[in-house]
Amino acid sequence: MKGLTGILALLFVLCQMSLFGSPLEIFSGRYKLVLYPDSGSFSLQYLSDTGKNRYESLFDDRNNSANTFFSVLCDGRVFKLSRKAGRPLVAEVTESGARFVFSPSDDFEVKQYFSFVTDASGLGQDFLRIETILENISGKPRAYALKALFDTYLGESEGIHFTTNVRNRISSELSIDFNRDKDSILISSGKNRNLVIPFLFQGVTKPDQLIISNWTRLNTLAWLPSVVEGRTFNTVYSVNDSAVLLVWPTRILESGQTMKVNMILSASIPALLQTAAGSTPDSAASAEEYRLRLIDQIIQRISEMERNTDAIDPEEIKNLNEILDQLLSNQGVR
Repeated sequence: MKGLTGILALLFVLCQMSLFGSPLEIFSGRYKLVLYPDSGSFSLQYLSDTGKNRYESLFDDRNNSANTFFSVLCDGRVFKLSRKAGRPLVAEVTESGARFVFSPSDDFEVKQYFSFVTDASGLGQDFLRIETILENISGKPRAYALKALFDTYLGESEGIHFTTNVRNRISSELSIDFNRDKDSILISSGKNRNLVIPFLFQGVTKPDQLIISNWTRLNTLAWLPSVVEGRTFNTVYSVNDSAVLLVWPTRILESGQTMKVNMILSASIPALLQTAAGSTPDSAASAEEYRLRLIDQIIQRISEMERNTDAIDPEEIKNLNEILDQLLSNQGVR
């Protein structure tokens, strides 16, 4: 009887694996995008400068990136976009990349498209575009909003968890209001890799708010977590575990209407910083410090590629040198 039970359990696991499907992998340049049908999440990875065909994730992708996800607010109820029993979740390759289709409620459907964009609008670098389209299928007007929780980790080992175009160091809990604050781009930097999230770039849907805190504090049943600015990234459950929560504005949709939210992710700092809207700090002193920091980052990146000749990307070298020339010529730097 025990043997039969074991066989049935194995068959159940195999059926579940078949039902959920294998992860979908999309490659573009040095990027690899992975969609996980069993979690409804994804990971963005970048080809390492060391080793052969070794990719490094730009945010935590353990357990099929289950700690990174989008959520929808519908008339006060919160719905996590993930696989749910009795609710279909479609994951498929498209002509331009891949997509998820979520049906978490009879009141709305969400289609999420992932595509790589190359050197668009003068960025000088490739990036991943995530286009989320929510449709009201409830038959009557309803209020909807979208948020995204990213389990970042690159900056945790460096002590400087995040930087923005106006903040050189973010190492404790913080809330950024995009209707008031001038931050336009967030960077999580490790020793060899960066995760860059622009907020005010052309084609990006500006969030209302960005909250940086311990992941556990951001993963709440409430739509917005409580914020205590300056609080550490430690809890009794996790130490030094920072994460970011993006919250977009609430919209009233008539039945059949849709709302669209676009965001982009990149591994490149300099080109994005040069073209992001509002990326210049207010004071002359902070602008000078910011410019010198960019110069140092570019020189480090060029030196890194020169040490690993197999990983040299001629186009990236060209873009970095052009930006470096612009920065060095600014204000007479020699």
